[in-house]
Amino acid sequence: MAVHVISVGLSLFRSLEDPDKLTALGQKPELIKAIGQASPRELLKTAGVLRAAAPGKAGEAVSDWLSGALARPAEQRRDHQAADLLAATAAAIKPEQWTARISAELDTFDRARRATIPLGKKDTAVLVCTDTAEDLLAGLWNAVALSGGARFLSRIRYLPDPPAQLGSVRNAVLLTRIRYLDASSDSGFARAMRGLGTLGRALLDAGDVDPGDPFLFYLSGGYKAAIPYLIGLAEGVRSAAPDREVEAFVLHETSEARAIRLPLRRMPADCVWEELREFDDRTGICHGEIPEPRTLEGYAYEKDTRKTFRLTPFGEGLRTLFPRLHEQIK
Repeated sequence: MAVHVISVGLSLFRSLEDPDKLTALGQKPELIKAIGQASPRELLKTAGVLRAAAPGKAGEAVSDWLSGALARPAEQRRDHQAADLLAATAAAIKPEQWTARISAELDTFDRARRATIPLGKKDTAVLVCTDTAEDLLAGLWNAVALSGGARFLSRIRYLPDPPAQLGSVRNAVLLTRIRYLDASSDSGFARAMRGLGTLGRALLDAGDVDPGDPFLFYLSGGYKAAIPYLIGLAEGVRSAAPDREVEAFVLHETSEARAIRLPLRRMPADCVWEELREFDDRTGICHGEIPEPRTLEGYAYEKDTRKTFRLTPFGEGLRTLFPRLHEQIK
């Protein structure tokens, strides 16, 4: 089993709007016509989601709609009308017949080792989206393609916020919203890193993720400003679970070669514990002394005044991710 973490952007929609990109779908004119008629980018408009959203709350409205559309049939929050619309649109546009070139997410995934489309039954894919309407919708269609199309929508689970516990994740495509992943503010940056740390910890603790299962990160999709967040998560996972294989990949949009493997640091767990354990969970401030050599200064924390230190967003994520610090926070 492998855990695949994929950042999501809007390249899928750029492809759907470009006839030349659509022609790359195996030269299938009937499929191209069906996609044009079904208008997958207009799904939320068809469902009336954005029309009913309060000003500035489009992302929240889409999140609520996804929760209902992707809930299991027996769950109380299941929105049968939304689920039926999603299934009908997916059946019309046949994402299982798309080539990987239709999005940066699928393309990078397809060109890295140990990745298959649709996702292997023993694997887990985590699609990481920010909290905007368009990004969530792009994440949805990438998730449908990864899961295998309309017949396999039950493989998709929507996580409106990273949960502390995930349970079983094998054979699942997790569509995950991380608030403020668009790096729109300093406070949002910290909140996004805490969310990523919570997600990483939950994946490491998931019941059917074994200690030998690799974590593979694909970072070509999404906001460019989000790449440091996700590299930070990959390095945090590699450091929190030092015996686990962790790799990260990126693909240049003009490249015809395989995805490029990115270098990842490993931080000693004892060092992270000693330097971050005294920070206050509410304020992010440490009023005491931090032991030398302070190898994480400038990355996980910075000197705030002559007598205090303050966590950086990356430090917020590390405290949520590392086992001993995670237990301390709880």
